Order: sequence, then C-alpha cells, then structure tokens
Amino acid sequence: MKSPRLPALSPRAEIALVVGITLLAFLLRTVGHWYAPPGWRDDELSNALVVSQHVLDGEVRLYYDDASGHEGLYHWLQAGTMALFGPGVWGIRGVSILLGTLAVPLLYLLARRMFGWPVAAISALALALSFWSLMYSRSGQRHISVTVTTLLGFYFLWKALPARAADGSPDEGRGRMRWFLLAGVAIGVGFYTYFASRGVPLIVLAWGGILLIRDRALWRAARGGLLVMLLVAGVLSVPLIVTLVRQPEAEARVAELAKPIYDARQGDFSTLGRYALTTLSMFTHDGDDEALYNVPHRPVFGPPGAALFWGGVLLALARTLGPSRDARHAFLLLWLGAGLAPGALSVPAASLGHTLLAQPVAMIFPALALVGAGEWLAARWPDRRALVALLAAGLVFLGWEGMRTVRDYWFVWPRHPFTRVLHHSDLHEAARWLNDHAGTRNIAIGGFLSERWDQQVMRLDLKGEGWQVRAFDPREAYLLIPEGGIAVVPEYLRGSWGVNRFGEELGVSAPYALRQIEAPPGSPADDELALFDNGLALLRAEVGEVAADGDPLVVLTHWRAAQPLELPPFPLLSKPPAPDEDDTPRLAIFVQLLDESGQRVAGADGLGVDPYTLRPGDEFVQRSEIDLAGLPPGTYRLVVGLYNPATGVRHVDGRSGRDMVLLGTWEGP
Repeated sequence: MKSPRLPALSPRAEIALVVGITLLAFLLRTVGHWYAPPGWRDDELSNALVVSQHVLDGEVRLYYDDASGHEGLYHWLQAGTMALFGPGVWGIRGVSILLGTLAVPLLYLLARRMFGWPVAAISALALALSFWSLMYSRSGQRHISVTVTTLLGFYFLWKALPARAADGSPDEGRGRMRWFLLAGVAIGVGFYTYFASRGVPLIVLAWGGILLIRDRALWRAARGGLLVMLLVAGVLSVPLIVTLVRQPEAEARVAELAKPIYDARQGDFSTLGRYALTTLSMFTHDGDDEALYNVPHRPVFGPPGAALFWGGVLLALARTLGPSRDARHAFLLLWLGAGLAPGALSVPAASLGHTLLAQPVAMIFPALALVGAGEWLAARWPDRRALVALLAAGLVFLGWEGMRTVRDYWFVWPRHPFTRVLHHSDLHEAARWLNDHAGTRNIAIGGFLSERWDQQVMRLDLKGEGWQVRAFDPREAYLLIPEGGIAVVPEYLRGSWGVNRFGEELGVSAPYALRQIEAPPGSPADDELALFDNGLALLRAEVGEVAADGDPLVVLTHWRAAQPLELPPFPLLSKPPAPDEDDTPRLAIFVQLLDESGQRVAGADGLGVDPYTLRPGDEFVQRSEIDLAGLPPGTYRLVVGLYNPATGVRHVDGRSGRDMVLLGTWEGP
C-alpha cells in the first residue's frame, strides 16, 4: 500500500512559489559583486577579453584553442553581453548570472515532473542557496552553462516518457516524439558548453540498459524515443568532433588533469583510490582543496544536509534495487555517478568545477529524504503533524545551508589569503581608493610581469578617463614619472627591493602599499650613454661591490623612454595561450661579463617594467643580479644591451652602431 501523498498545491500558488524561488536565486547571484568574488580572476578575464573578444572580432568558432581549449557557445553569449554592457560585471559575468538563475526553475520543473512539487521546491531552494552554484554563477566562466543544457535535456526526456497507466504499465501516449527530439537537441547543444557535458549521453545509455534488464514495459515504450534522442545529440556533436580531430592539441587541459588515470596505467591505483574517497567525502566532511573556487576542504553540505543527502542516496538505492524497481531513482544515481566521476579521475580531487554535472542532482537527494520521511509520517499521523514535521526539517536544512552560504561566500572565502592573490584583491580595492582620493592619473602597479591580467583589473575598476597605468615588478625595478604619481604594490610584494625606492607611503589602512612616485631629477640627452633604436635610452649604471663569496654581482641600470617606444606587436593572450601563440616577452635587458675573446661567461637577463605601458619621459631603474658561481678570477668586460627574447634579435645603439654598451671592466671574483 502506498504512503499518502503530501497536500497538492494550486496552480496559482505553485507559480508564485517558483517565481519567489527564482527571484531569490537571482538576488543571490547579483548582489555584492564588488566584495565576492573579491576582484577579478585571471581565468574570467582571459575568457572575456581574449576568447569572447574573438567573437566580437568576427571569429565565430565552434571551439577555441585558447586557454587549453574552450567550447564556443558560452563565448558567443558572453560576446553579446560584452557588446551590450561593455567590460564589467554584467558584460563579463552576466551570462553566468542568468544561466545560474535559470538552472533553479529548470531543476524545479524536472524534479516536479519526476517526484512532485515538494521535492521540486526543496531541490530548487537548495540550488538557489548553494555555495557551489553561487561560485560558478557569479564568475564569468562557462562551467555553469552545462547545468542548464543538462536540466533542459532531462526535463524534455521525462516530459517525453509515458506516464504509468492504472495497471502499472506505461501508457504509450501520442505526440511524445517531439519531446525526445527536443531532449536530443538540448543534450547536443550541451556539447558546446563545457567538457563535462560529454558524460550526459552515457547517463542515458546506462539508464536505457537498466530499463532493458529491469523494466521491459517502460523500455518497449521508450526505446524508439531514446534512440532518436541519442541520434539527434550525436548528429549535433559531429561538427565539434570534426573540429577536435583537426586540432587535437587544443584539448591540452584534459591531459594536464588526468594524473589518476596515468598513475593507474602505470599500475599505481593509490592515487585513484584517494581521489575517489575524497570525492565521495565532498558532501559530508571534505571537499575541493583549492581556494580558487572553494573554502579549502569545505564540503557541499553542512551536517543536516549531509545526513539528508546520504539518506536520499540510500533511499534511491533501496527503491532502485527493491521490488518497485523505480526507474526514476536509478536515473538519479547514474546521473550522480557520472557527475562525480571526473572528481576522482582528475586533479584536484573533488573539484567543484570538474564535478559540476552532479550539482543539480545533488540537490534532489536531500529533498527525496525529507519528502520520503514526510510521507512515511503521513501514513502514521492522520492529522497535519507530518506536514509540520516536514516543514520544520526543511527549514532546518535550508536555513542551515543559507546561513552557511552567506557566511562562507561573502565573508570567509573572500578573505582567504590565496583567494585575495588569485583575484587581485589588493588592486581591486586600491582602485576604489584611487577613484575617490587620487590627485593624479599617473599610476604604476606592482606585480609579476609574466602575465598582464593585473593591468586589466585596474582598467576595469578605475572609473573615468585619462588614467595612465604603468606596470612594474618591484623585485627588479622601480619607476620615476615626470609629473609624479602613485605606485600600488600588493601585499605579497610589499617587502620587495624596489618598494622603498619610491617616495613616502600614503597613510592608507590596507594590506597593500601606496607610495608616491617621484619625478626624475632630469638629465639632458647629451648625458645619455646610449639611445637604442626602439627609443629607450640608457642614462647610467651603478655596479655594486661583491661583499662575500657566493654573493651575486648587482648592477643597477637607469633608463628613460626618450620617445614613444617602437615595440613589436604583443597582443593580450589567453591563459594559457593557444598552441600557436608565443607569450615570450618582446623586450629584455641583458647584462653580461665577457672574457678576453668577447665570449659571455656570466650574465643576467630580464626587464622589471612592462615597456608597453611606458610613456615618453618615464624613467626606471633595473636591478640585475649576475651569478658568479664557478667564475674564475680575472678581468672581464661588463656590457649591457637590449634584445627581443622571442626572436633573439638585439637592438642597436643609434650613436655607436653597436648592439651593446661597454660599462667598463670588472675584476673578480
């Protein structure tokens, strides 16, 4: 005998419920973007300003080989928001905000179709409140799109499946083939969202196999539609498959992350075992250890949700393997397994990004446990006590998750030191101060120059026109600007060599440092030691003393942008660059010790400023350290020059016609 069902909901009340849940989801995905994420992540800037820029430039592709390979659909949509709103929260993150919000009512529709409105309401609210969903709904990256296409495809699938007739056999019904077709289209479109979508057809295939073995009646009623659905999805996948076959190097990221698989191929299954255990623990007591997209080791659910989640899994197992052979619960278990598999097969274990396919279904299991318990009580309590108990338990679960999400997402995660570094939080916050207080538009930002995302952060966050932003690495250099300016140095570089070479520190209570940039003392062009053909002038050099064995030889060279610099094109590249793109710097300084035959015996290369940010009249001091280990005693010539590391071609001094400048001789070591 079946347990009594919980009360029905009127259509008007249900519409109001869905609208309310959706508005809550939208609110949580739109408020407070200045604080969480606490700045701009390199990956989302790479996506928007490089990959989606290809679309704006007219390069509409199915698959972009930038950033280790990206499916195209998200970038087509993001290009639209960029065109409408420009680079900013809505331009860069707008697509994720909308898709993350849309996933909530879609989950409601699917769960309602499968299990009724109580399960649907609890599942949708859990997703709306989920830290996991917020993390990917508020970042300008494509991951969240896979949840929408998957939910849409599965909703159409369950819309297409015949309802059970009074005798328990599936009703054949008519007109259902169009829903199977739409399900195939949604799954096929999903292939163009994110790599995890490729596991969706496997769920359907495995479920079809279970039906063939355990539910022949439903199998006979659905097999034609399932075949059509998979064929449609397969046909839609062909253009992507052809594209990937032609550029196999584009999916480098897949190989980079597959350490457990590689170890297993070598006979070492320990990595796979550890990763599998960690992934299974991600709902209770462990989780993704990367601060990038999680509070490290934070589980998906708190204690009430964790207990309900595994209770729902056990309930689904019992109903799948028990006498009822419930195909719905088997479907959920297959979906969960397929979604979690990448967490065990790739680095890092239990990655919230790699397991995103499991995100929607993970929210259904606690709801199944709650509603299952409510129906069990309803069979024993004829009054409203069962409903009251269900509401109380649901409020505890959802209230706990809501408070936990607000605390962790807006307060704990943004303050994690590694989160702040990865999101350029110091520059993000300094930009707000500069917008309100700076009396100059000349800014220099400290950072590592291997990439240029910190410059994009300032470009996005500084308001108004006329800002002139230079970039430098304070470990190697500092700047002088004719009109003066302000240097911004993030916390992790505050103790660097070049920081104290600036003027006084501004009195700002912040982890980052703001220092006055002084004007250069001024020296006539006649005093220049060299003027290279790219417009950079060498003013003077200072050679340090080697105090003890093992110490390097430190050489300080002073430079000036005597005119607008002539530099080879160096476009903003994705992170990492596409396989055919070279991110090697286009300019570097070399300082070398030469022996009597003119051969290099020791030296140092590098450049502590981004030359593309320099303006005429700007000066900088470069600190070069020459390692003297193994250098025999003797007299050496000390020379300096400029070259292009991408080509190896040296620049020429326009006065001497030589590709280096002799600074003098050096005795040592």
